[in-house]
Amino acid sequence: MIYLTGAVAICLFLIGRWGSHQAAELVPSALDPEAREKKERVMRRGSWVIQIVGVLLFCFSVAGIVYLVVRR
Repeated sequence: MIYLTGAVAICLFLIGRWGSHQAAELVPSALDPEAREKKERVMRRGSWVIQIVGVLLFCFSVAGIVYLVVRR
């Protein structure tokens, strides 16, 4: 279960990184420039949050693995 949590954490980080790099392409071009910039900033912020959650989740899974190894 802890390994699955680590895998999910890595996936979250990679999705956040992809979203950060692709934010400009993911925003609809039909929006006016101001709304487009605002939407792009919101998407980049969201991708940073996903990356941070991924890192935290990975740290917790590593801590869980270390706890299990030390406890033996």
